Parts: sequence; structure tokens; C-alpha cells
Amino acid sequence: GIVKRKKVDKLEEGDLVFFSFGRNGIDHVGVYLHNNKFVHVSTRKGVIISDLSDSWYAKTFVDAGSPNI
Repeated sequence: GIVKRKKVDKLEEGDLVFFSFGRNGIDHVGVYLHNNKFVHVSTRKGVIISDLSDSWYAKTFVDAGSPNI
């Protein structure tokens, strides 16, 4: 696969976090920073840093892992 799956508590800087905001599977991705924070792009706010424990992201979180490069 493209990503080696990891549990959230094992994430490292540069790992990818995946979300599903709709019904069509994964439709949003961010890059993990540290301390539960990740950077991603919002259509309304541009590039932002968010927290995985925020209720919206906790609810829409699908999976995470490190890129196989």
C-alpha cells in the first residue's frame, strides 16, 4: 500500500492522517506535526493547524500512517 498504517498514539512528524467528511470514503488528508496537531488545507481558511482531538476531527478521522517512500 501507499501508507503503512499506524495508531494515533504512534504517529510521528510527516505521517498522514485521513478523514471522511462525506459518504464517499476518504476525502481529506493532513500531515501530522506533533502533540496531536496536524496541518491541512481548509477551503474557507486556507492552510491551518488543527488538533486531532477536536470533536469534528475525532468524529471524521478514518486512518493514519507513514508514507511508503
